[in-house]
Amino acid sequence: MSTKPDSSSKMLWYVKLVRGVKAFLSTLTDQNIIDASAGLFIVTGVSMLLLHYARPQVGTLAIGSVAASEIIAPDNIKVEDSAETQKRRALAAQGVLPVFEYNRNSRDLSRAIEQLFEVCRDAKPGAQPSDLIEQIQQLPSGLILDREQLAVLSRHRYNAELEKLMINHLEAVMSRGVVNSRSHLLRIATNGFVRRRGGEETIVSDLSSIRDLMTARAALRSERVVWPSEYLTSERRLLGEILGSLIIPNLEYDEAETEARRKSSQDSIPPVMLSVEKGKPIVVEGETVTPAKAALLEAATRYSRFGQRTVEFAGTLIIVMMLLLVLWQYMVRYQQRHLRVRRHFLLQITAFVITLALARVMFQLATIISRWASHSPFTAEQGWKYLAPLAVGAVLVTLLTDVQAAFVFSAILAVFIGVLSGNVYLSAFTLMTSVGAIHNLKGCRERTTLMWAGLSIGLINAASALALDLLGAADAAPLVLIFDSLCALLGGLVSTMIASVLLPVFEWAFEITTDIKLLELSNLNLPLLKQLAERAPGTYHHSIMVGLLAESGAEAIEGDALFARVACYYHDIGKMLRPTYFVENQSYMENRHDKLSPKMSSIVLANHVKQGVELGRQHKLPPRIIAIIPQHHGTGLMKFFYFKARGAAESAPASLEHDFRYPGPKPQTKEAAIIMIADSVEAAARTVKSPTPGKLRNMIDTIISRLRDDGQFDECSITLRELNLVAESFVKVLTGIHHHRIAYPGYDFDKAGAATEERSAAASAGATVARKTGALGVN
Repeated sequence: MSTKPDSSSKMLWYVKLVRGVKAFLSTLTDQNIIDASAGLFIVTGVSMLLLHYARPQVGTLAIGSVAASEIIAPDNIKVEDSAETQKRRALAAQGVLPVFEYNRNSRDLSRAIEQLFEVCRDAKPGAQPSDLIEQIQQLPSGLILDREQLAVLSRHRYNAELEKLMINHLEAVMSRGVVNSRSHLLRIATNGFVRRRGGEETIVSDLSSIRDLMTARAALRSERVVWPSEYLTSERRLLGEILGSLIIPNLEYDEAETEARRKSSQDSIPPVMLSVEKGKPIVVEGETVTPAKAALLEAATRYSRFGQRTVEFAGTLIIVMMLLLVLWQYMVRYQQRHLRVRRHFLLQITAFVITLALARVMFQLATIISRWASHSPFTAEQGWKYLAPLAVGAVLVTLLTDVQAAFVFSAILAVFIGVLSGNVYLSAFTLMTSVGAIHNLKGCRERTTLMWAGLSIGLINAASALALDLLGAADAAPLVLIFDSLCALLGGLVSTMIASVLLPVFEWAFEITTDIKLLELSNLNLPLLKQLAERAPGTYHHSIMVGLLAESGAEAIEGDALFARVACYYHDIGKMLRPTYFVENQSYMENRHDKLSPKMSSIVLANHVKQGVELGRQHKLPPRIIAIIPQHHGTGLMKFFYFKARGAAESAPASLEHDFRYPGPKPQTKEAAIIMIADSVEAAARTVKSPTPGKLRNMIDTIISRLRDDGQFDECSITLRELNLVAESFVKVLTGIHHHRIAYPGYDFDKAGAATEERSAAASAGATVARKTGALGVN
C-alpha cells in the first residue's frame, strides 16, 4: 500500500519560515531599523568609494608608448575614434561657405537722388543756398551737401539727364557688391561665399569685384566714371562725392546662418568607429600605441569593468562589511570607557571617508600628472601617490580617542587603501605612516606639537617610501628614489596640516575633548577661573585641591588623569554667583544659612549645580566638562539640612528625603566617580584633627562606603579594586598636604593666634553693636 505525503506537511516549512520572519520583525525596534539603515548606507558608501578607483586594468597605455606584452580584447569592442571623427567634422565645417545677405537698398539710394532733385527743382526762385541745403538735410536720406556740391547741381539746372546719370553710376557700383570691410571678407571667405538675395542663393567665387565702402567711394570719385564731356573735372569730382556720401554696404555677413549650416554639416558626418572582436589582440608585443589603439584599450578597460561590476562590488561590499563589523565589535568590547560608542564609531567612519576621499583624489591626480610630465622623475606615478595625506585619519583618531583604537583604525585603513589602489606597496606605506603618526602623537597635549609631529611623520614616510621603492624596483634611478622620498615627506607634513584644521571641527561635531583642549582649559589665568578665584577664593582653593586628588586617583586606575584634574577646576563654578552661602568662602563671617529654612538652604545648594551648568555653556566649556558639574554631586543627600528639617518637623513625610537630594545624574564614568569622592574627601580632611595616614584612610573608606551604599556608583563601571586603589592614592596626597612640621624655636603661634582671634572677635562684636545702635538711631 503506497502512502502519499500529506499536502499540509509540504507547507509546514513555509509556515515555519513565515512565522520565524514575523517573530524576527516583531523584535525590531525603531532604533534597530535606524542602526541597520545607517550601517547599510555606510558600508555601501565606502564600497562605492573603493570600487570607483579599483577597477581591473586590461592594459591602458599612453599614446606613443610601446606595448610590453600582447593585450587581448575581453569582449567584442566597438568604440568611436573621436580624433578621426572630429577631424572629418572639422573638414566638413570648413567646406561650408559663409553666407552674405544681399541688402536691396539700391532702390532706396536711387529714391534719395530723386528726392534731392525734386527738392531742388521745387525751390523758389532766389532761395538762399543755405536754406536749400537745410531742406535737403531734412530728407529721409539725411544727405548733407556743401555750397560747391549744390552749385554744380544748380549750374546744370537740376536736369533729368544728370539725375538719371547719377542713378546709373550709383547702381553700377552697388550691383557689384559693397561690404563694410574687405579684409574681413577675405579672411572668412577664402573660397568664396554664398550671396543670398531674397529666396535665391548665388555662389560668388571671384572676390575681386567686391569692394569695401572706402574703395567704392573712391571709385565714384575716380576718372574712370564716364560723365558727359561738358562736365568739368572739378564738377565730376563733386558729383562723385555726392554719390559717395550716399553709398552704404549692401552685403552683410550672416554669422548665425553660417554657423547653423556648419553645425548641420558637422552633424551629418557619422562617427568613425573602431572595432575588434573578442579574443583578438588589440596590440601585440612591441607595437607602438597609436591614438586608435589607445581608444580601443580604454574601451576594453570599460568593457572589463562593466562585465565584472557586480562581482567586484559584491567582493568589496563583503570586505568593507567584515572590517567595519570588526571595528564595531572592538569598540563595543574593548572601548567601554567611551560611553557613546556609536559616536566614536561614527567618528572613525568619518575619518575613513575623509582619508579615502583625499587618497582617491591624489591617486587620480598622480595618474594625470605623471602622464602629462615629460621628464623623469616626474613621470613616476608612485612618487606622486606618496603625496596623499594617508596619515590624516590616524592623527585624528589618535588625538580624539586613544592609541589602541588608532592601531585598529590604521590596520583597517591599510586594507582599504590596498583595495582602492590595487597596490600592496601603498597598503604597506599606509600602515607605516599611520603607525608613525600614532607613535609621534601619543600623549600630544599642545597644538604646536602637531607641526613637529608632521615633520617626524614625514621623515618616517620618506624612509618607508625609500624602502618600498628598493623592494619593488631595485634598479630604480637615484633621482626617482629622491623624488619619491621628498613626496612622502611632504605627504606627512600635509597630513598633520589637514588634521590640525579638521581637529576643532571634529571636537565640536562629536563633542570630544582632546588632551590639547584640556591643557588649554587648565590654564589658571583663563577669565572664568580668575573670576572664581576673585569671587570665591575658598571654592577656588578647594577646586585646585580636589583636582590634585582626582588626578592622583585617575592615575592609580589608569584613567584620564588630565581630564579629572581639569574637570575639578570647573566643578564648582556655580558657587561664585553666591559664594558666601558656602562654608569655604565664609571665613569669619556669620553663616547665612542660620537665617534660612532648611528647605531654602537646600534650594540654594542645588542651584549652584544648575548655575554652574549655565556658566559652563556660556563660556563654551566642552560638554564632557559640563557633565561633571551635576555628576560630582550625583543624587547625594544634603544631610545637614535634611536632619535639621527632619528634627524640626513633628512627623517627617516619606518624600522629605527626596526634597533634600541633588538632582543628579549619578556619575556616568570612573573619572566622575573619582571626582565625587575627591570632592567629599577634600572637604572632610579639613575636619580631621591631627591627621595621620591611618585616620585619613579611615575617613576616606567611610566616605567611599557611604557613597557606595547610597547607590552613587551604580551607573558607572568603577570596581571595588579600583576604589581601593583610589583610596590609597588619596592617602598619599593628603599625607603630603597635612604632614606635621617641627615648631619654630622661640615662637608660640598658637598663643599669638589666640590673641589675634580675641582681638578679631572683639572688633567684630563692636562692629555689631555699632550696627545695632545705628539702626536704633543712637549717635
